[in-house]
Amino acid sequence: LIDSFEDTLAQADSAMYCAKQDGKNSYRLFDEHVRDAIYRRKQIAENIRVASENGQFSMVYMPIFRASDLYIHKVEVLLRCHSPALEGIGPDEFIPIAEEFGVIQNIDLLVIETTFRHMYRHQKVFNNPDLVVCINISAKELNNVKFASALKGLMKDYRINPKKIQLEITETSLVTI
Repeated sequence: LIDSFEDTLAQADSAMYCAKQDGKNSYRLFDEHVRDAIYRRKQIAENIRVASENGQFSMVYMPIFRASDLYIHKVEVLLRCHSPALEGIGPDEFIPIAEEFGVIQNIDLLVIETTFRHMYRHQKVFNNPDLVVCINISAKELNNVKFASALKGLMKDYRINPKKIQLEITETSLVTI
């Protein structure tokens, strides 16, 4: 039962979003499956926000070896979540949802600051002159007027050489920008 024009528009928007996820040349009618999918995404977004506030994210570092000599020349920062509410939901699913619901900027800055803190504290590991740290950020940051100054401030606070950092745009957000 639809109460208003705004409800009809919201339902049409939800169905359109689900159709876009299905691929090109598709359509969806708003039904209980669409409603349940949207509700699930909203719940995940809320759990991401809570996990961020409760410090339930951590970073791990994946070495990237040069094939010619197996020398570690880069490390990629990987985000992990330890929230019981997000158990079984990996970054491949929760990152696009964080982008959709506008909580990705907090996660991006959390990842950057935590990485910079680790680099500062563990200089013996990260101080290799050839080592570059690769950090994924959302393409949404390209439109965030505060991002560059926040990044610059964090680099200054943790004394990070900009040549040591490589920012990479997440593929999921780049598709829709």
